Amino acid sequence: MPKRKTSDSALDIERNTTEELGCDPQQDFCGYFETSKLKLELEKSGFVLLSGDLMKQLLLFFGANIEDLNNLEAGKIHAELPPDPEPKMDHRRIAVHRILFEPKQRTNSNSNEESFNFVPALTQMVTKIPEEEIASTAEDGTKLDYKRSGLRYGPMPPSSYAEKSSVPMAMALLNAELLPERHHPQVNINHEHKTTVNDQLLIRTTRKPLANESYSPTPEGIHQDSTEISSVTLVSLRGVVSGGESRLWRLDAPRGNYSEEEFNKDYMKNNLLLSHAIRNPWETLYFNDRIVKHEARAFDGERPCVRDVIVNFLRKPLKYGYDKKLVNGSIVRL
Repeated sequence: MPKRKTSDSALDIERNTTEELGCDPQQDFCGYFETSKLKLELEKSGFVLLSGDLMKQLLLFFGANIEDLNNLEAGKIHAELPPDPEPKMDHRRIAVHRILFEPKQRTNSNSNEESFNFVPALTQMVTKIPEEEIASTAEDGTKLDYKRSGLRYGPMPPSSYAEKSSVPMAMALLNAELLPERHHPQVNINHEHKTTVNDQLLIRTTRKPLANESYSPTPEGIHQDSTEISSVTLVSLRGVVSGGESRLWRLDAPRGNYSEEEFNKDYMKNNLLLSHAIRNPWETLYFNDRIVKHEARAFDGERPCVRDVIVNFLRKPLKYGYDKKLVNGSIVRL
């Protein structure tokens, strides 16, 4: 992967050449040029949709190898995922790999070197979503009741992904290119912290033979996850023929679920920004979780049908040191 050269701002991209960004001008594809354009669109619209071909090219540019991508696409790593620790989510398997973007100490202020060290945390994912961002009960609008707000922890990833695959680091390098200059303030987040947390969630969702639409990728319905930037990357579909739309909403949209009758009302339609079913391997939707709300609708097909994705959460550390990393055998709070 070519070394990244810095530019004054994302707005400089239209006048930057691929060589100025650190790419070989003889090469047809420059990942830095592509991510600069994507970052502009993300900042402008609050979301950006990448084709599977473009996402795959970007992952290869940032260091993934084709064998590791093929192993994911074949379902080999998702097959190793543990069941969701929440019993009511028995249609889902999940594990999370956490990578920290830690600022480098630069010896030369004019250096074009990468601005982060990318360090596996070697600890569990932790979330602390405010109650107002996500539904937990039927009264709030969820289809499967359990507490989603407050402190929650995620299972550790299989070594086949965290230690042996080139994809997690390539994903982290790509994600770092799309970070905003400043993060939004949040009540539970130390938004001025120098480190950024990247949680990579490997998720397999299965629509079982007798399951109704409650057993969707997001039974909580419209919500936020207390992140700054999030993404969902489709790895593969097996037996899925319909549904599974990713929907993005303005912040005025009510959290929770809704009926099809409600969906067709003006107040809902006026808040809908995107309704798109990701169908092709590596197709990816990035969005700013502070600017839009989101959900993933139920899918169906030849049951049991399966949807494998990688979801990325990017945010600053939680207040009060809930986020941790393992350093030389000792737990260190961020």
